[in-house]
Amino acid sequence: MQPPHDTEHKVCYGDQRATVLKDGTVLDYFWTFHSGAGKYLNIHASASDDSGRSWRPLWDTGIDGQPGTPAQLADGRIALIYIDRSGSPAIKMRVSDNGGRTFLAQTELVLHQPSLGVQTRDKQNVKDMWTEFQTLYSIGHADSKALANGDLIVVFYTGPKADETHIAWVRVSSS
Repeated sequence: MQPPHDTEHKVCYGDQRATVLKDGTVLDYFWTFHSGAGKYLNIHASASDDSGRSWRPLWDTGIDGQPGTPAQLADGRIALIYIDRSGSPAIKMRVSDNGGRTFLAQTELVLHQPSLGVQTRDKQNVKDMWTEFQTLYSIGHADSKALANGDLIVVFYTGPKADETHIAWVRVSSS
């Protein structure tokens, strides 16, 4: 999907993470930035029922953070891995029982939370956002895959500084 941009309201949708569900639906999640206010908004999403030829209107998932790649669990629910950057960054997961539209807070699972301190700063525009990415972020790009036994594998980068990272993984048991 070509990321939409709401120029009227100065909202940028980017860093999209998509997956194809068992029924063929494509779910696509976006990190959302309001350039006029200089702040991140909740993760937004869209879906396509026709292999990406058309898309449903964007919706707010209720999750504050940067999306990772979602995965469909064996029972049909959607697991969304995301990076919570509201304080010291953490890799978290929430589960949706309504096709990935919303994710209940009580399903939140912290997968990785090193003590790094805050890695965000005040931003005035998109350029400041890109500078923040390049100079501060040392944890992110979470990807998840459901395994045949129902477990979930989550892979991401992590480290003490933006230029000192390594690849890590977590296995989330379905039982």
